[in-house]
Formats: sequence, C-alpha cells, structure tokens
Amino acid sequence: MIKIQIADREGFRQQYLAMIHPSVIIRLKYLRTSLAHLLDPDSIQLDEIVPVKSFTKAIVDSSVKPARAAGAFNKNKYIETLKLYQEGATEIIHVDFVKLTNLIDHLLIEESESLRNLLIGEPLDIKGIHDQLFETFEIATKHEKDVMYLAFSYEDLGTEVRTYFYDQAISLYCAYCNISKANHRKNPKSGRIIDQYQLDHFFSQTDHPMLALSLFNLVPSDYVCNVPNKGKILFSDEFHLNPYVSGFKRDMVFKPLFDELGVHLEAIDLKIMVDRDSHKWKQFIGDADERDLAPDHGNINVFQLYGKYNDRDLLWEVNHLYNTYVSAAKNARSIQDILDIIEEGQNDRYLNIKIWYEQTSRKHFHEKDFGRLPHSKLYRDLLDHAFGVYAESLGEEVTGILEESYQTERGGE
Repeated sequence: MIKIQIADREGFRQQYLAMIHPSVIIRLKYLRTSLAHLLDPDSIQLDEIVPVKSFTKAIVDSSVKPARAAGAFNKNKYIETLKLYQEGATEIIHVDFVKLTNLIDHLLIEESESLRNLLIGEPLDIKGIHDQLFETFEIATKHEKDVMYLAFSYEDLGTEVRTYFYDQAISLYCAYCNISKANHRKNPKSGRIIDQYQLDHFFSQTDHPMLALSLFNLVPSDYVCNVPNKGKILFSDEFHLNPYVSGFKRDMVFKPLFDELGVHLEAIDLKIMVDRDSHKWKQFIGDADERDLAPDHGNINVFQLYGKYNDRDLLWEVNHLYNTYVSAAKNARSIQDILDIIEEGQNDRYLNIKIWYEQTSRKHFHEKDFGRLPHSKLYRDLLDHAFGVYAESLGEEVTGILEESYQTERGGE
C-alpha cells in the first residue's frame, strides 16, 4: 500500500473546507428545521416546508412502517401528515429527536470546531472526534445515525466531492494496491468519462455517518479494491492501515522467491519486517501468523495483495527486470558506468543512480512518487534486494545511495 502524498496538505484541507462546509451547514439547518417540525407540527411556518420536506419524509419513512406516500409531504398535506404520521403504522421505531437537535445545535455553533474537525480533521483523529460526539449526545441507534447521515449525505453531495478529488489528482493509482488506475479523465471533445476511480470510505458511512464527507476518510481506489475486496468490511485503526497515515514503507517488502536452481523468479513474497506483536503487524495481516487466515483484518488480506502480485504476467515481467538489476550489481564496470553518467553537464552520483533506475524500470525512484505509477514499490523493492544480495565492490556505494533515498529529505515517505 502506498501513502497518499499531498504537496500542499494545508491548502488541500482549506480548499476542501471552503467547498463543502457551506453545503453541510445548509443541510444541517434543514435537518434541524425538519426535526423541529416533527417535535411540534403546530409551529410550522408554511415557507419552511418546501426546502425540508425531503428530509422530513426520510425521517418519517425510517421511523414508521409502512412508509408514507410521497404526496403526503406536499405543502398542502405536510402539516396534517406530521400530526398523524404514526397513525396506521404497523411498526414504530423510536427516534429521539431532541438528542439529535442538541447535536445539530452544537455543530451549528458559529465557527464550530467540531464540524471543521469532522470535515477536515487529521486521519488519526476523525474517528475519535466522531465517536466522542455521538457518546456525548447519546446517539446510539442505527435509526438515529441514519438521521444524522441526511446532513452529511454522500449520495447528495458526492458529485461535488468527487469532482474536487478529480481536479486535485492526488493519486493516479489505487493507494490500496498500487496496481490499477485511480485517476479521472474525460474526452476533451465530448466530455464523456474515459477513466473514473472510486472514493472508498475508510470508516463506514453506516457506523460513522458524520464522516461520510470527511476529507481524510475518502481514499482514491479502484473498483476491485473498494467493492469486491473491501465491500462491507468495517475498517478500524487497529486492524487496517490508512493510506493518509502511512504506506507499507519498508515495514513490508516484496521479496523474490526462486526455483530450486536459484535462477528463475517463481513468486513474490510479501515479507513483513515488523514484530509479530506490533500494531503494524495487525494493520498488515491482522492478528494471525499467516496471510488469508483472517481476511477481514489487515490490508494485505483484505485487498488480496499476495494474489495480485503473483499474477503470471507480472512475474514474467519482473523476472527479466530483476535479472537486469542483478547483472548491474555484480558487474563493477556496469556500476561505474551508472555512477559516472553525465547528463546535461552534471555528474551527481546519487542523481545518476536515480536516472539509471527510472530509465531501466520506467518507475519513480522515491517513495513520495510511488503513487504516480503502478507496481512502483514492487520494482523498487526488487532493486534494493538485488543490490543487497549481489552487490560487489562499487555496489556497496549504490546500496548506500539506495538507503539514503528513503530519508525524508531525499524523497522518502
């Protein structure tokens, strides 16, 4: 998994807030008015009905069965419907409108820090902020959560949100697998969509409805990772790694496995380099010792990364590339030629390694750029492995440069 890198993180947050905050404020106000109508139908002002009737219908339909007819919420029938909305119901689900109103009032306080944090809070904080608000205002039932979702509806505001992510182009390939495209393109002439990625909700909208529009709860991903792989699995900070927080880095490395003669690359192992009892182990593979034993836990399991990276065609491709790396690592003359590349008048040995690698692999050298091309971490891990195992003479200098490249100031995560 690749960390999502954002060059101007604060600018990204503030632009998103400026775009989405007004829409959420309006929806919160509509929802509060709708709840006030349900609490006291006699207080309804006629000019309030049209903007909020869809909210009211959604609340009523979730509270009583059978659902009321759509026409029952037309302006001329609205007040009567609310006065009698439980009449004839075969099932009545209690929803505490007062608690919900108190929470909304809290979020609507001018310059509300709580609302800002829900929308643009840091990825490690947003779940705790959300859960604390629900605990404080005693929002616990599914139906109460569904009511709050109306103000943060991804269905209603998702087009606006997706357009923002498309325009920012923060990740060109799926952050979860680094295999499939996660970009958005339109035909410049017709305007029709050519490529379109998905936005996965890291924390589910069902359990965390007020995070449905949270900036760092929306992960650019491809369809397979988002729907068939993750599906309805409930993610948590304990058992799943958030790509806004970190990628696998070198805590998980792709390691080549060879045939009996040690010649042909037959498989790719996903080698976890952290302690078995560590937090990251759980995020990578759950609380099991082997992959696939707890498929709901750990990003490696959920996104089926072992299978995806042991695709036959991909193995054929990287087998040839790995041999190229090994040949260079073993050959002092080749290494000298790489270190002494002179391009446009420069002879920086670090830069020369970078140039050689990117020309050879057609991938980016630095971690911060891995999300811009597919299989970037795989290719770079194979380079590191080849020089780590086979480096001779000048190869040690290259190995040092490879280590240096992971430093933050050089381009590491």
